Amino acid sequence: MLKPLHLNTLAVVVRSGSFSQAGRELGYTSSAVAQQVASLERELGLPLFVREPQRIRPTAAALVLAQRGQHALDVLESLENEARAVASGRLGRISLGTALDAGSGIVADTMSVLRDAGPGLDIEIQDGLSTEVLDRVQIGALDIGLLYDYACAPRELSPSLHVIRLEEAPLRVVTPSGVACPANLADLADREWFCGLDQPDGERALRSLCRSAGFQPRVQVSTANPELVFGLVAAGLGVGVVPTLAWAAPGGVNIRALQEEDARRRTVAVYQRRLGNRQAVRALLRAARQAVMRPEAETA
Repeated sequence: MLKPLHLNTLAVVVRSGSFSQAGRELGYTSSAVAQQVASLERELGLPLFVREPQRIRPTAAALVLAQRGQHALDVLESLENEARAVASGRLGRISLGTALDAGSGIVADTMSVLRDAGPGLDIEIQDGLSTEVLDRVQIGALDIGLLYDYACAPRELSPSLHVIRLEEAPLRVVTPSGVACPANLADLADREWFCGLDQPDGERALRSLCRSAGFQPRVQVSTANPELVFGLVAAGLGVGVVPTLAWAAPGGVNIRALQEEDARRRTVAVYQRRLGNRQAVRALLRAARQAVMRPEAETA
């Protein structure tokens, strides 16, 4: 089995470009660094550096191993921190990424559930687009991601990721107050469209729904801000689609839930399967489930 000490030394040598500089950073002699690298090469059965008179050059294998090895070291450090936290009566630290709407209360409600359960879990929160959050979860930079998924346009995920559905709600079509909401999307095929869903997945979902209804929508604006969609629709410039909201729609528009099959948006938690047994991950997922079971707010 590869030794964390050797992986750490390799990462520093690749970054610094010399055994002597790596030794100064690590507190070893250059000879000790060279011996550790040689030991790692023997264990792997392949060269990691090309030795030249005045310099060393990492091989392709060294570059890959240094990058993946650093990730493994980060995981080990996280595990050690969690073990120390558990030993001191805490659950540890967890990183949470969110691509949820600004108006979503799930993150805040999850934090409240954890707070009410008593001290024990330190949470680092990062936000970003769904694609960014997924990428961070995939490479291990985030433990859990909260984001949206659409039944009509599900994304393909790596088998290493596990998805838990937290809640689901219908998408809603918005028309000007003088235009009745039709029973079918196809009745709005000749209108300009404003997409008020998270991007880029929301517009992909809208286009998928419209294709199923037999037309290609003329999408003029895509925004994660439903209020902008309400304003554009109220001005008579077109029609829109928005998620189910926790507040009433403003005047000047009609709004109703879409009846088309799979016209729904899901809130999901995504994490790497190998993290499923971590106490901190289980605690946060339990809190998120409790958060979405709160009494439902009045929706538009």
